[in-house]
Amino acid sequence: MKKSKIEKETVDCPFCNKGKIDTTKMPEFYSMTYARAFGKVKGIPKVHPERIEVHNNCPVCGKSKKEIKEVLETGKTKVLSHEERIAMLKKRGLPLVLESK
Repeated sequence: MKKSKIEKETVDCPFCNKGKIDTTKMPEFYSMTYARAFGKVKGIPKVHPERIEVHNNCPVCGKSKKEIKEVLETGKTKVLSHEERIAMLKKRGLPLVLESK
């Protein structure tokens, strides 16, 4: 099977839009694995999902590689604080304290 091209690029920090972040993007690709049983061979396609590797932290705002990778993969730039998350759950009417009887 043919592998896709690996792209190296420099992107702006998704949090502050000022720092430059070095990333490597590996697109989704398929490969074949083979299973052998009872004298027969069967090819099974395997899907390798898209991966993004972040090589450095943001030099301006100091966000870690893990936080930047999470935002680049999901597309959500706003990270909720604990208080904002509790207010959102209360607004939806979900219980905040679980009781066992």
